[in-house]
Amino acid sequence: MTTVASPVFAALPASAAAGPVFVLSLAAAQIYSFMPEPVPIDPASLAMTLALLIPAAVAGFLISFLPNAIGAHILSRAGEFSETARAPISWIAVGAALGLGSP
Repeated sequence: MTTVASPVFAALPASAAAGPVFVLSLAAAQIYSFMPEPVPIDPASLAMTLALLIPAAVAGFLISFLPNAIGAHILSRAGEFSETARAPISWIAVGAALGLGSP
């Protein structure tokens, strides 16, 4: 099996989402730290969080594109030789293993 498109294109959406996902996860963790008290969400903090998503998208893309592109390239090549490597669960397992192994 040969690759139709470059695996670099597969890394683009994941890299673009990395920064906003991080900022929203950080905001959710901070809100969760207030539990069981009521969570105060004022319009100013909501606007600030939404405004942070744009620079987070740029910075997250710059930080995550190279590792995402390398991983997509390696897994794409592995998928050309093995039917098992083409399954989405294989990609999830490799990502989880690498994520758990990083400091």
